[in-house]
Amino acid sequence: MTWNFETKPIKRALGWAVAMIVMALLRNAGFIERDTADTLLLIMPIMAVMSFGSTGCSACRPAAGER
Repeated sequence: MTWNFETKPIKRALGWAVAMIVMALLRNAGFIERDTADTLLLIMPIMAVMSFGSTGCSACRPAAGER
């Protein structure tokens, strides 16, 4: 039996979305300072986009020329 630990992009996106929603809820509840939460909510989407670019899409590889 082989294990496939590769996550699909939708699962990674949902994980980032849940993290951002929890961050916003914690900010509104007062557990995290406003400035800290605002900075994290600005940086988290950037980190999410960067994490998706690292794996690449298998459908895009032929168009890129398979270097």
